[in-house]
Amino acid sequence: MFFIWFFSFFYKIILTILRFNMKKRKNYYLVLIIMFITLGAIGYGGYVAYSKIVNASEIKQDNNSTTNIKNQSQNTLPELDLATWNIQNFGSSSPKEGTKVQAVAELISNQDLKFVSVQEVSYENWSAIEKVIRVLKERYNKNYSFAKSPLKLFSTSRPKSKESYAIIYDPLSLKK
Repeated sequence: MFFIWFFSFFYKIILTILRFNMKKRKNYYLVLIIMFITLGAIGYGGYVAYSKIVNASEIKQDNNSTTNIKNQSQNTLPELDLATWNIQNFGSSSPKEGTKVQAVAELISNQDLKFVSVQEVSYENWSAIEKVIRVLKERYNKNYSFAKSPLKLFSTSRPKSKESYAIIYDPLSLKK
């Protein structure tokens, strides 16, 4: 409402100035330029203020919904973290395999993940996954196992691009 009042007030002032300066074209264009710049600044300021108000209310709503979800979930099953990781050609003999194995093991250990799905494991080549399990045991003293994707599971539209997947999991988390 204020914006409409201000615009009409500003418009009347501009018209008054223009009536007195119609003979001087330089002033006419200068006033028009100033008017458009001022209106643009006012419009942009209004947009910024509106955006802040809307964002603040959305954040408040998100916090309320998160709180409600937390309150609802307190009386249910314990929290479980799942992760998925698409590692290109994981298990193929490449110079980066050792780095990939260390990174996966470190992430699982540091984040205390119970289930991690790994995509793009080289088809039916579980050596990299087995190395991750071994690193978790030897370096981090954590016992993990893994489940393999079913045999002969691959895309028929891309038969030359065969890949497998594995799920690395903490067997103790299954017993809880």
